[in-house]
This record gives sequence, structure tokens and C-alpha cells, in this order.
Amino acid sequence: MRIPAALLIAALLSSTAATCLAPVSAARAESAPATATSAAAVVATGSTTANALLAGLPEAVPTGAAYDRDLFVHWVDEDGDGCDTRQEVLAAESVAAPVAVGACPVVSGQWYSWYDGATWTNPSDVDIDHFVPLGEAWRSGADSWTADQRRSYANDLGDDLSLVATTDSVNSAKGDKDPASWLPPLTPVRCQYATDWVLVKSRWSLGVDVTERSALTALLDGGCGDAAIATPVVALAPTSAPPATPVSSPVYRFWSPTFQGHFFTMSAAERDSIRALYPSGIWSYEGERYQAFATQQPGTVPLYRFWSATFNGHFYTTNEAEKDSVIALYDDFTWAYEMIAYYVYPVDSTVPNTSAVARFWSQTYQHHFYTANADEAAGVKRYPAAIWNYENDNFRVPTTINPVEPVVTPPVVAPPVVTRPSNPGDTKNCDSFSTWAQANAWFQTYLPFYGDIAQLDNDHDNIPCETLRGAP
Repeated sequence: MRIPAALLIAALLSSTAATCLAPVSAARAESAPATATSAAAVVATGSTTANALLAGLPEAVPTGAAYDRDLFVHWVDEDGDGCDTRQEVLAAESVAAPVAVGACPVVSGQWYSWYDGATWTNPSDVDIDHFVPLGEAWRSGADSWTADQRRSYANDLGDDLSLVATTDSVNSAKGDKDPASWLPPLTPVRCQYATDWVLVKSRWSLGVDVTERSALTALLDGGCGDAAIATPVVALAPTSAPPATPVSSPVYRFWSPTFQGHFFTMSAAERDSIRALYPSGIWSYEGERYQAFATQQPGTVPLYRFWSATFNGHFYTTNEAEKDSVIALYDDFTWAYEMIAYYVYPVDSTVPNTSAVARFWSQTYQHHFYTANADEAAGVKRYPAAIWNYENDNFRVPTTINPVEPVVTPPVVAPPVVTRPSNPGDTKNCDSFSTWAQANAWFQTYLPFYGDIAQLDNDHDNIPCETLRGAP
């Protein structure tokens, strides 16, 4: 922690039943026990900048392993002096001589919380903040560490920046958030906060995710990130092992004869639910169609999913601007943003062994269609643009290596000639039909050209006359 010199207080606190401990912040790095590392700790010499350190941080690639705070054994008495890590930090960061009962616990002192500018004299008002929180460290690379490495990180007394005494409520608000989601309430210290963040992450060879890097870049702009700082001491050297090959998962496809559209999901549970709930006339399962990633991998981007209650179909895009435009322009009934469906490579990716996913739009059926199968894409391109219009190659996915359910591509035939029927007008109602099958056949005949001209679909779910016998 860096405390302005003006805040250092020389007054000593005394008590007949207590021992006065001299502030030891300046000596912490020298007296701290050795840290468990994958290689001997290296004291780097010279100077660097926060911007340079940030540029050198790898991209965080979570493994998906569940985080548990208990995996980081913390507040241990590493040197056996009777004081655990919390007590060591309280003694070290008190700006006045702290008072302890025997060696520990510390019962009073004076702590300046530089996140919010508050000063405290009762240690119960002070939390010891893991500057880069344990949960954030887990998502940034600690999920692959050994138990000893996580213990060393959680009790790092080898660097003043790793553990910080701060107001308890402020620490609770911070939680395990990174600078993209939380910053100190005091605006003037945010440059220092960003600088210390990259110093700690560099010390422990932790990665940063996309939004975190963007937030840090903004915070370090304007000269903040170019100030000379001491090169951090490496506590955990970057691993030299090659990164694990990302494991992709199948994406399942459904076709709806009723809605004349497709649906894609990576969720096996969602796949099984649709197959159990809906007859094949509503949603027909077509099998695995391509591969994608359940978690973000190096070089991938989110694929955003929208649902339209108006068109009874989904829309997918990797384009942030397109996503934001759809959210801004349409109400939720027309296009409602649902989630990140999965992660894919951008269309301009040069990652080898990937295939382009073609995107089509049907003015007739008011649906998009996506395929990673080149033969299927070529067949769809044969249709008139009013039926299926090729828009672009929208994103890329891993070329399937693991066996998947075969893609059954129908033989390419000449596209059908579509004859537009005459407008029947509002000449029917549900009582005009004996069965739902008759009503649906009439409804589907005119829907692509005139919409629900007879107003048979009152709840806009593309299923007419649901009170008739045989309705789904």
C-alpha cells in the first residue's frame, strides 16, 4: 500500500496491558517468509510502466472449474511468531504504532483506507483486502495453480501491494470484482489503483479478460500509465508449458415446419427439453451441426442470441454494433436479447482449422438461417433471394475433429417456383375449419405473403386456432 507521507502519524498509542509494536511497513518485503513458486523468485531490476506491464499480461482463459474460497488457505502464521497474516498486515499498515496484547492480536492502531479516505482506530472496522481478489485470481489463472501456490498468494507478505488494510464496508462492496466492475470511491486514487492492479497481476503472472483490459487501458490513459515504476518482483513465473488445446462442444440444430425457421443451442439440457416438450411438427431435431465453445477461449468472441415473439425465431450475431443496434431499435416483443449463446471465432479470424458460418435471411419466412456446411450453403444459395438471401459469412467455428452426428444434406435440386396466391382477405375464422390441421394448412398457405390476414393467431405464436381439435 502507498500512503501519502502527510498521513503518517508519529504519535504512539500506549496501554499498561498492551505492547507497542513499531510500524514495520518499510521492512515487510525484507522480513517476509519465502514464497512458494514454480521457480526461484526473481528480483527484477530497473523500471517499467503500467502500460508496458498491461501489454505483457496474457489473456485470461478460465477453465470453467468452480471457484471455492477455501481453495486459498489464508490468514496463516507462516513464520510461527504467533501472528497470522491479517495481524501482520494490521501491524505493518498502521500509520501510528499499533498496540497488541502480547505479540498478537493487534487491538488498536490507526489505519488509513486509501480507497475511500477514511481513518480507523479499531481493527474491527478494517478488512484486509486481497488487492486482486481471490475469486478474480482464480478466473485469471489461479485455477491451474497448486495448493501451495494458492496459499502463498493468499498470504503474500512479500509485496506491500498484495494485501491492503481498508474500510470493511468498502471491501465488501468491492467483493471479487475487477476494475471493469468496481473502482475506489475516491476518484484521484484510481490511477494508482490501476497501476497497482497490473503490478500485482504481473507479480503473479495472472491474466486479464477483454473487458478488464479495456477498463485498465482507459484508467491508465493520459500519462498515468506511462509514469516510471519499479519492475515488480516475480512471485510466480509464467508457465512455459504450451497452452492446452481448447475443447469445443457440439451445437445442436432444430427445424420447425410450423415456424419455418431453425434454432441452435449448445445446451444438451435445452436440446432434451425441446425434444420432450414439442412434437416434430413444431420442432424437429436435426442433430449436431457444428462445434463452438462454452467458455471464452483465446481469439474467440461472444455469439449473442435474440428471440422474437413476433417472428417466432432466433437471431444470432457476433457484431457488438449490430447487437447494440437491435437492442436500441426494437422492443422486446420484436427482438429480445436473451444471452451469450456460446463463443466462436470472428469472421476475419486466421485461426487454422476453422470453417465459415454463412448467414441467410428469408423475406418470405421472416427468419435467419446459419450453416457451417459448405454444401448446404451452396444449395441454399440456389434459392431466389426472396426465399433465402445470402447475407454474409457471419463467424467461424472449429472444423469438426471429433465424430458428431452426420450432416444429412439433401440433394441439390432446382429451386421451386413460388407462386404467390391471391389475397383471400379476412374470409375465415376458426369455426370455418373442422380440425386444427385444416386451419393450419390454410394459415400457412397465406402467412408468408399476407401475414395473419384472417386473424386466426390471436396470441401471435404462429399457431392458429388453438382451440380446435388436434391443436398442439
